[in-house]
Amino acid sequence: MTPTQKLGRGSFVYTAANLLQRSLSFFLLPLYTHYLSPNDFGILAVVTTLNGFLSVLFTWSLPAAIGRFYFDYRDDPKTLQEFWGTVIIAVLFSSLIGGLALLLTGSTILKPVMGDIPFWPYIAIGISSLIFQPLFQVFLSAMQVQGQAGRFAIYSTVQLIIHLALILGLVILFGWKAEGPLFATLITSILFAIVTLISFRKSFKWVFRIHLFKQAAKYSLPLVPHSLSAQILVVTDKFFLNTMISAASAGIYHIAFLFGTIVTTFVDSVNRAYVPVAMETLEDNEATSLQELKANGMTLIGGYCLLGTLVSLFSLEMLQLFTAEPYHSASRVIPFVAFAFVLRGIYYILVNILMFKKDATRWVSVGTFTGAIANIGLNWHLIPLYGMTGAALATLLSQLVMTIIIGKLGLKHEPIQWDYVKISLAFTITLTLCIAVSRFSGSSPLLLFSIKLIISFLAFIGLGQYFNGQKQYYFRLITRIPKLFKKPESASSPKQD
Repeated sequence: MTPTQKLGRGSFVYTAANLLQRSLSFFLLPLYTHYLSPNDFGILAVVTTLNGFLSVLFTWSLPAAIGRFYFDYRDDPKTLQEFWGTVIIAVLFSSLIGGLALLLTGSTILKPVMGDIPFWPYIAIGISSLIFQPLFQVFLSAMQVQGQAGRFAIYSTVQLIIHLALILGLVILFGWKAEGPLFATLITSILFAIVTLISFRKSFKWVFRIHLFKQAAKYSLPLVPHSLSAQILVVTDKFFLNTMISAASAGIYHIAFLFGTIVTTFVDSVNRAYVPVAMETLEDNEATSLQELKANGMTLIGGYCLLGTLVSLFSLEMLQLFTAEPYHSASRVIPFVAFAFVLRGIYYILVNILMFKKDATRWVSVGTFTGAIANIGLNWHLIPLYGMTGAALATLLSQLVMTIIIGKLGLKHEPIQWDYVKISLAFTITLTLCIAVSRFSGSSPLLLFSIKLIISFLAFIGLGQYFNGQKQYYFRLITRIPKLFKKPESASSPKQD
């Protein structure tokens, strides 16, 4: 199977699973916004984002080593089992110690970011979930790197369905508020930690090898500042909105973030398929495969710009369909959030070379740390002036800073010559157009909707022509999806007379 076929098949499976999961979440938004107030959403937003930050500290970014060292040990099953076992034991131990320590001291240590949110029960439930969550994440990482997209999709989708069912039961049947979704997360985390130990038991050994731990730590620890900085990029805006404005504004902004993550649903799904393909291609270092990887990367960037355009243009209509009226003001900030995630997709493509070179992972932290510092400063300055729009603009600009730095740092190691000017022009033009349309006011809703449809059609053909030289490229790409799952034809046997 060619790299393009691997990327296409994996991307489709991951995206289909993610779309199913996101669709379930979106269809439940009307229920959530009916039973939960903006203040409740603000509490959930703060606790969820805090957990993302703490999870990096708890695990030392060790799950990242699961993917990278698989390619070193895949031909040595015994060592691979011992390596994965070593990582699992280290992650379990560090998560347990970190979780217990914060449960004892968190009400004091975390006070600056909690605002008026009580530590008990909200923050405490979130921290308790972190003790169990990393184990399932290791399991998912192992499936991803082995190319088991279908298995990955099944496990992650079942987890989501159980999680959502618990949320509905606790919120609707028992009348719980913000503590309902948080407690549902805790139960789901415990359940799937057990599932991991059962399903993954034959793939690892319960051993702890110091030399393997040192290898994993040497690779992963330089990524901790990177991972922390990446979390800062997604938590700072909500924390500042919560403390500078109100929990309600953080809740409305969280809704905008959820709709913006339609883009990241595709970006993250495709990246799960792209990373193993990129790592294998970089390992082989063949000119033809590298050129094919570049073509695929440029196609993906055009697709991300197209998706960001569609989400931004129709954000108000989606909010009106899925949420209550108090949340509709989120539509004005969705273009900034959506294109921040477009930049994330570009960043994912450019950062692969630094993740591949074992001695270059420290440079990843330079880019993300700089982006995080920029994010804090921009949020501090822009939120008091522009509220939610300031938070969204800070997210966009800091992601831009990080992407530019990573692209620059990767030039020294990169065997692929990316067309940075072409990428920059496509991103700038589509973003500017979407912001301009979102600021239209006083127009007929029907006229405005018609304009959006026309712009969407032009974006399809324009980006197809710009990135691939074919106006109908992205239309045709959609029709090719079924071909990804056709079995390759076997070589023809010699004809017999």
